[in-house]
Amino acid sequence: MFKSISYKQKSYLLIIAFVLMLYLSYALSISKTLEVLADIDLMEKQVENTNNLPQRISVIKKELNKIEHLLGINNDSSTTDILDKVSKYCNSQKILLKELPQPETYIENDINIKTYVFTFEGSFHKLLLLLEMLEKKYTAGRVVSANFYINKDIRTKQESLYLKLFIQKIKTSSNE
Repeated sequence: MFKSISYKQKSYLLIIAFVLMLYLSYALSISKTLEVLADIDLMEKQVENTNNLPQRISVIKKELNKIEHLLGINNDSSTTDILDKVSKYCNSQKILLKELPQPETYIENDINIKTYVFTFEGSFHKLLLLLEMLEKKYTAGRVVSANFYINKDIRTKQESLYLKLFIQKIKTSSNE
């Protein structure tokens, strides 16, 4: 059978057979080996990620605490904490606390929102400093709203500047 074929044709047949063998070896073994190598690389990356989990958990907890701080979510539920800070600052700055707050509580699902309404009397600059202190340095609650208004006393016929301030404390059932 191969005697009647020339050397040129035999070399072409040999090249075709070689290419066919390369294709079959790739399809049957090499492609599967490459797939297994890709799976091994993926699994090694997953193992590396699990080695870094304690560090990632601590970073995520820090970010969660920052977000809770910004939202005013806190597990400190004492009303006296707010009153202590506000009264100390008012005494040092000669600001009058006109109304002591009674917290208004709103509960939905596992979220408990307490809103404190304060009314202060004083100069604009001192009231503004009080507002800044409560917004930036006070961590147990969050200033939600501030309203400046002028009220005229009918007896003395003097105008006074007031600040009505709303502070919210948000608690979840996981914090209690």
